[in-house]
Amino acid sequence: MKQACRYNIIRFEPYTETQEFVNIGIVLYVPESRQFEFKLLPPNNYGRITGFFKALDKAVFQEAIHLIRNELERIGNLMDVVEKPEALYREVVRTREGIIHYSNHRTRFTVDPLATVTKLFDHYVHHSFTREKSHEEQMRGRIADLLRKNDLSTLYKDRTVGEGKGYPVRLPFVTAKEIPAIIKPLHFQHADSKKLIDHGLQWLATMNQLFRLGVAKPESTLITYKPPVEKQGILYDSFVDIQEQIQEINVKTLNINETAEITQFARTSASS
Repeated sequence: MKQACRYNIIRFEPYTETQEFVNIGIVLYVPESRQFEFKLLPPNNYGRITGFFKALDKAVFQEAIHLIRNELERIGNLMDVVEKPEALYREVVRTREGIIHYSNHRTRFTVDPLATVTKLFDHYVHHSFTREKSHEEQMRGRIADLLRKNDLSTLYKDRTVGEGKGYPVRLPFVTAKEIPAIIKPLHFQHADSKKLIDHGLQWLATMNQLFRLGVAKPESTLITYKPPVEKQGILYDSFVDIQEQIQEINVKTLNINETAEITQFARTSASS
């Protein structure tokens, strides 16, 4: 059964002089059931914040996240016992001085408030409408241009591997040989470490199955990658872990910017 809920976007605004802000979370309240949910950026996910506010010390953001999380957890515990929970919610999101602000009230009908918070968070904070395919589409475009400039584009085509073995996998750059050379772009531009790991493990499992079926070989496979923006923190550690797992099965990995090495692999693997 659908219930009406109210939600507000949580915004981080460190400089009142400019009124510039970054969306960092969602808070949601269901009047009918008194359900109160919220989702915040983790304190170690500060890359976009410090990227936008260049002079800002990351500790300012991390402390703000710590304080607002504690406050929202306290409010959540009060929702079942206070006499006027809706008044409490309005107090939480009212306009006040400080570096944490809330958007105007917004309304949505939902059958699953917790899933709705996650969906709203992905939309307003992680910009889910722009990611995943767009990153790898851009990478495919760069690989295609590189192959074309080096007279290799006729050798590498979008082909399906493993169809005869009942496990068809479509890949963007594959040679026509019985055991083909493969170049697969893989991005790691995720804002969430679990999604980054899941994305990497999915392709690791897919390629492993192709190798088991004998329709591809690790030494003839290249993963070109785009790493996380920040070169430290849990996102980067997760990326390094996935990269190591890919290399452990003898698949070569190269940064998308290592164009000379990518070209060398493409030329050598196509002719061998």
